[in-house]
Amino acid sequence: MLDKMMSYGPRRYAPHEESCAMDHEYYSSMQMMPPGHHNHMKQHVAFNHHNRYPYQNMQQQQQYHHQNGSYSGHASAGGRMSPYHDDHHMMMMMMMNNHGAGPAAADGRMMRMQFIYPCVVKKLSEELRMIGRKNLGVSSFLLVLLALGFFFATYNLLTMVIQNKAADEIGKLNPLTQMPEKTGGGNSDMRFHVALTATDAIYSQWQSRIMYYWYQKVKDMPRSDMGKFTRILHSGKADNLMDEIPSFVVDPLPEGLDRGYIVLNRPWAFVQWLEKATIEEEYILMAEPDHIFVKPLPNLAQGNHPAGFPFFYIKPAEHEKIIRKFYPEEMGPVTNVDPIGNSPVIIKKYLLEEISPTWLNVSLRMKDDHETDKQFGWVLEMYAYAVASALHGVRHILRKDFMLQPPWDPEVGKRFILHYTYGCDYNLKGELTYGKIGEWRFDKRSYLNGPPPKNLSLPPPGVPESVVRLVKMVNMATANIPGWDTVTRG
Repeated sequence: MLDKMMSYGPRRYAPHEESCAMDHEYYSSMQMMPPGHHNHMKQHVAFNHHNRYPYQNMQQQQQYHHQNGSYSGHASAGGRMSPYHDDHHMMMMMMMNNHGAGPAAADGRMMRMQFIYPCVVKKLSEELRMIGRKNLGVSSFLLVLLALGFFFATYNLLTMVIQNKAADEIGKLNPLTQMPEKTGGGNSDMRFHVALTATDAIYSQWQSRIMYYWYQKVKDMPRSDMGKFTRILHSGKADNLMDEIPSFVVDPLPEGLDRGYIVLNRPWAFVQWLEKATIEEEYILMAEPDHIFVKPLPNLAQGNHPAGFPFFYIKPAEHEKIIRKFYPEEMGPVTNVDPIGNSPVIIKKYLLEEISPTWLNVSLRMKDDHETDKQFGWVLEMYAYAVASALHGVRHILRKDFMLQPPWDPEVGKRFILHYTYGCDYNLKGELTYGKIGEWRFDKRSYLNGPPPKNLSLPPPGVPESVVRLVKMVNMATANIPGWDTVTRG
């Protein structure tokens, strides 16, 4: 199995063969080393977080699991690109063309008007000479002034109209990526498969059950593009939720390869699932157990532009020295690395198939690098996905409305997913006491060894709407999921 794992690696993409002539040794080094080659690395202290979020201790997840596969995509000795390169080159060109629309088009129209200006002046001059010959008794100089004044007034009016139209176009664009906003939903061609990565631990199970409950509630509502659902179970064996939640079992990384950072198993789980499972939808939503759908989710991606959520703590530009270890300068500016993690992301299936092996290898290399591991810590795997996407020339549409995170986001508003990773602690006055256990609290880590009870107490008056909504949605799910109190580890 490890021999085939070694074959996974990033592919090179460039707009033409000359710029593709990059250092093959760098990309070869991206290949994952066998466990025996890591003997120089000391065993890390076990990373006891279930997922990637700080501030509280979390139960260590069960190992994620993986199966065989083989990908290749390096340039041949002759420098000829594989079909993947041709397809990706087309995508990159489409992306550049799309980014050239909108305001740039308006600028082009204004330039064309400026080119018209000399022609208009020449025409006016000819008319004025004819008027002078007819000796109409009117000063030619005065007529020139009137004509030019009329021309400039008309020119300025047209310029204002074009500028206003350009401003209207900008108003319809996403502020971060300048991509047009999507409208509507429910298009069968835009359906995406909801892929939830999870383990068989009780802590993961009860969150998965709540997540799947709300998926079922909103899936068929108007404006939804939500397709089928799969819990990718990276514990290596079936559990007691197989009949309740559609699940697909995958293998973990070889023992010790994650060195206590269990989240490293996530990209390997996706590699296996994408290779072995039958997935009907063209798009995939990568999700997590602590996600709740607060409303039907349309497909926020646009063709080869995936949609992702911009995390405030993912800042590639501030860590350029580290990023350059994995994303060399010849690939482009460090701003090509989006400030995202892998979840939530809606992406075309074929793109994820290409990115996932690179995501796995970059994750392992980052973990092997002491400086990178120390700097990125619990968000290392998120940076690895962002870098892997950039290595494949994939840029994400950044959607702040993709998700909210109580208690920091006080209102649900128009957002689609509620992410309850942070603890919510308040005193009885409704004041946040974050970092200190409150008189009222909801924190998923309070239920490491068993599911939360039914009918949790609502927060006191003054607590933000997002926190109240979270508790009400948890209560509604636990009241309606059969056998809620009897779930046990499989």
